[in-house]
Amino acid sequence: GDSAPMAVPESPPSSDVDEGTFAPPSTEGVLRSLHVIGDTHGDEKYLFDCLLSTGRFRVVRTSAGAYEIRWKKLPTHRRGEPFEVVVLGDIVDHGYRTRENLLALMRLQEHPRWGRHLTV
Repeated sequence: GDSAPMAVPESPPSSDVDEGTFAPPSTEGVLRSLHVIGDTHGDEKYLFDCLLSTGRFRVVRTSAGAYEIRWKKLPTHRRGEPFEVVVLGDIVDHGYRTRENLLALMRLQEHPRWGRHLTV
């Protein structure tokens, strides 16, 4: 599966609106973007590509020469934007980097500010 942002509608479709009685719900605290990542099957490249496609992550090279996925430092004006990243399906499977995938997701979830936005 691909990771793609899903917009949350501001109001119901016009066919569901009873003119004169509909008041749009408050949008305060409403999720604005949802990124869903399907089965990664232990494929580190696929996981990293999907996470990078959300615009919320970056890849860095560690001092040991390995690549690591991290939360991106966003400009101040974007830090309050509501979002959620959900990883569904098989994370552990026939891929050769299963352990690394699990560790990367666990590390991302432990981030004090952004970790609560990642659901596995």
